[in-house]
Amino acid sequence: MMLDARTFDGVPFTVSLPTLKAIGCGATTKIFAGQVVDDAQPLIVSVKVFGNMLEDHHQELLARELLVARRVAMRHPLILAFIGSASVGLQTGIVSLYMKNGNLLDYFKAYPGPGKPDKGELILQVGEAVNYLHTVEGLVHGDLKCANVLVSDFGDALLADFGLSTFVQ
Repeated sequence: MMLDARTFDGVPFTVSLPTLKAIGCGATTKIFAGQVVDDAQPLIVSVKVFGNMLEDHHQELLARELLVARRVAMRHPLILAFIGSASVGLQTGIVSLYMKNGNLLDYFKAYPGPGKPDKGELILQVGEAVNYLHTVEGLVHGDLKCANVLVSDFGDALLADFGLSTFVQ
């Protein structure tokens, strides 16, 4: 399946979803793996699609997450890089970089015990990202848990899932 997508600056791109089998899900979302096909260098991405967009609650979550994604995308190295949004039928999906290591809980299960990865360092990275959100962006994550912290290809903790976040004065 091919998806029409746009960066937050309005530049169009295309995402190919080889399968419609979700690689993950949340309370109101499903996540699919895909690939940006417009780039000379293939870019593996994830597309987070919200449930029934006829429900006001899902529209609010999507609107909040898109607002936060536009505001914080690419501003801090420990926050998941959002690329843009995609049309998935009548729904809208959020496109971000794909993290093959999964979330923090999956990563800790894959590498149990002491040593590498340095679990203490990962927790410190989460704290650094949260501190940035609070002090620079004026944002409270609202749903901080291991499932919402992804692990990059380099083993860094990346905050994700800003659907319940709140801006504070």
